[in-house]
Amino acid sequence: MEFTYFLAFNRFVSKLFYRIQTHLVAAEDVVFLNIGYEEDPPMALPLAESDEPNRFHIQLYHRIATQADLGGKRVLEVGCGHGGAASYLMRTLRPASYTGLDLNRAAVAYCRKRHNLPGVDFVHGDAQKLPFPDQSFDAVINVESSAAYPHFSRFLAEVARVLRPGGHFLYTDLRPRSNIAEWEAALDGAPMRMLSHEDINAQVVRGLEKNTPRILDLIGRVPTILHPIGRAYSGVEGTAFYRAMQSGKYSYRMYCFIRSEASSPGGIPTPPPMASTSTPLPKALLLRVAWIPRVTQFLAMYLYPVITRLVSKDDVIFLNYGYEEDPPMALPLAASDEPDRYPIQLYHRTATQVDLGGKRVLEVSCGHGGGASYLTRTVQPASYTGVDLNPTGVNFCRKRHNVPGLDFVQGNAEKLPFADESFDAVINVEASHCYAHCPRFLAEVARMLRPGGHFLYTDLRSREGVADWEAAIADTPLRLLSRELINEQVVRGLGNNSQRLLDQFGRRLPNMGFLHGIARDFVGGPGSRSYDDLVSGQLTYQLFCFTKD
Repeated sequence: MEFTYFLAFNRFVSKLFYRIQTHLVAAEDVVFLNIGYEEDPPMALPLAESDEPNRFHIQLYHRIATQADLGGKRVLEVGCGHGGAASYLMRTLRPASYTGLDLNRAAVAYCRKRHNLPGVDFVHGDAQKLPFPDQSFDAVINVESSAAYPHFSRFLAEVARVLRPGGHFLYTDLRPRSNIAEWEAALDGAPMRMLSHEDINAQVVRGLEKNTPRILDLIGRVPTILHPIGRAYSGVEGTAFYRAMQSGKYSYRMYCFIRSEASSPGGIPTPPPMASTSTPLPKALLLRVAWIPRVTQFLAMYLYPVITRLVSKDDVIFLNYGYEEDPPMALPLAASDEPDRYPIQLYHRTATQVDLGGKRVLEVSCGHGGGASYLTRTVQPASYTGVDLNPTGVNFCRKRHNVPGLDFVQGNAEKLPFADESFDAVINVEASHCYAHCPRFLAEVARMLRPGGHFLYTDLRSREGVADWEAAIADTPLRLLSRELINEQVVRGLGNNSQRLLDQFGRRLPNMGFLHGIARDFVGGPGSRSYDDLVSGQLTYQLFCFTKD
């Protein structure tokens, strides 16, 4: 799904979500983030009174961890979240030590304050590059987390590396049915021996049902604007994720592995990068919300208005990356346009694939209207209409860009509010990866174009998402005239433009380090994940020209 790609892209959305989640729910003492588990008949696991509110979360951890005897053992949990399991398992199974590791710094800080138990420690680190020596642990636990790892096979190799010979890997997670074969192939290739595995969908669904009232109560305590995401993420009864689990579209499995006695210290090679098994590159959030087609619209309606309010005072009128050729384009620009040279050059390169003079032009996802203003003033269309789902952005455009022939409309790219054959050209720049159903968007473009009209289009996808993108393009009722890979030009534009955008964001962001890190990833400058992926080819950025026959 395109939304899956959207959340994965830059990793900024997932970073933002998990860090804000920690800040939002820490005051409510939310110490578990996993789904839950209940058997039939019920497990009736004896619990301390303080643990009872978390019964269904705890039962999942108990079921996983008791596949081996952890008494007196050195235990590592990878992806420890808010540390509830670390506390419970330390108090009940009595390991010699219990180390919880998580990539979310805010969560690690929370765990250190919340769980003050002898023998328990929390460490910040990456599951794919564990900060521990070889053979450091007798057991590694991983619960409902590995779908978030971009290179799952690296994680498995790291687990084997830090386990002593004879140590156990106690593991549970879920995948879409369509990805089971890839998941199983990665597990089969792990340098450990599988002792057991079990499908526990029914127990997890039962746990979701039992846990729904408490989760809804917790969701009710966060800002109302976040309630739809909270329900979707938590997978409570009645959500699309719950229905997907109930129908078997996801498979939730539990495993027990052992590190072979024959494995020699340091003898486990790190495999080459392997794409995530959650299709494509996910965070754990994706498994719960990717089934909801309207979640991307939710983000556009609520996340992008925040961005608009944040940067509008700094007159940020472009949100796209940028473009520069070698040698430089040297595009003649007015003095007022010069600060936005690199975003403008991307628009110019896309729009001038055909002559727009005297034409009726529509731009879908016009953002803050910078491209619309520049093109209306320079290529002289008869009219130029910008449409965007973000009402705050549309209001900003109407106030900011007072250009004859230019209009802005609020609307959905998948259900455009215009009559058939209304336009001579449709432009779409670096936006379609955010649409829940890209094929619907492409069909809408074809519907509104007059015969002989053109679709001028540029966007990017992860390497794993290219096949779906290609299929959608192949099925569109438009004829492809040209396409070009422009990674190098976009990378060059990012290198020239990102610091200016970062400075603009930095002036408006609260003085919180993690928000500035998120902004750096969003802007896509050198050193960010998206920049590195464009350089390596993990992201492909392409330029297209279509016509309607």
